[in-house]
Amino acid sequence: MKSVLALGEMLLRLSPENHRMIIQSNTNSLEMHFGGAELNVSVALANLGIRAGYITKVPNNSLGYKGIRFLKQYGVETENVQIGGERIGIYFLENGYSIRSSVVIYDRKNSAFSEMEMNDKEIYKILENYDVLFLSGITVSVSEKSFELSKKIIKIAHEMKKEIIFDCNYRSKLISLKEAAKRYKEIINYVDVLFAGYLDFINILGIEHELFDSAQDYESYYSELYRKVYEKYNFTYIISSIRKTVNSNRNIYSGIITDGKKVVKGKEYEIEIKDRVGTGDAFTSGAVYSYLSEQKMEEIINFAIGAGALKHTIYGDVSEFRKENILEIIN
Repeated sequence: MKSVLALGEMLLRLSPENHRMIIQSNTNSLEMHFGGAELNVSVALANLGIRAGYITKVPNNSLGYKGIRFLKQYGVETENVQIGGERIGIYFLENGYSIRSSVVIYDRKNSAFSEMEMNDKEIYKILENYDVLFLSGITVSVSEKSFELSKKIIKIAHEMKKEIIFDCNYRSKLISLKEAAKRYKEIINYVDVLFAGYLDFINILGIEHELFDSAQDYESYYSELYRKVYEKYNFTYIISSIRKTVNSNRNIYSGIITDGKKVVKGKEYEIEIKDRVGTGDAFTSGAVYSYLSEQKMEEIINFAIGAGALKHTIYGDVSEFRKENILEIIN
């Protein structure tokens, strides 16, 4: 099976236990988890049996080395991780409960990754050992340097005829919609498989289409939206997750896929949420795994939904599930 190389920022997540808020007087400790979109996807793919490598930059201290050790325990290849810089990116998460939404506070400015650089020779040498490049809009948005690095590695990967998979993953706390549109449009034509929702197409890629209304049918809505996207772009697949929120702890979860000719909506699951962080990355990794396994569209989207749904049931940023665990719930 094809191998995958991911580029992204390793983050340290700090969260109060038991759905507490940071401001509460009885919040005296914070749980620590390593994460980041591309890290999460790399770990999930390794757990599914795909050879996965990860490029990032971490500081020369115990946090950086603990992060590398974390990756290695799952079998993710870390020989191309750079050591240096001032600090690791951190985010604080308050998990929502019932009618209270989750809250994220970023503390990642001037992180080691935000200053990361690579020359062309280094990139060519690393990409020779992998078949697929994966990265997300978060990596494109972290800093000007991370954007330039993303552009460089994407263009070289395209030149080397590597497949490129991109998850839009827009984060308003990192970048404005205007700047995101500018950056995404510089790289989007190199992308083979795109993960994106309707707001990404409308607000970032400039597709003129009405916003989704809860009274509408998802399949009909996305079919028309995808038709407009394929008038401008030529992706192998577009894959979108679908989430209907009941409250902070209960969602109805599904997904939809197209190849520009056919649209397939997958199964729906009503799920209770232990931890929502990383669920989109689990969905993405499930789809990537099935795509690289040369599965049909129905199998790709249902495996992705199953992987994402299962991730809601465990704490932490990364998916710990194997192929057998996912097949058990989707079959």
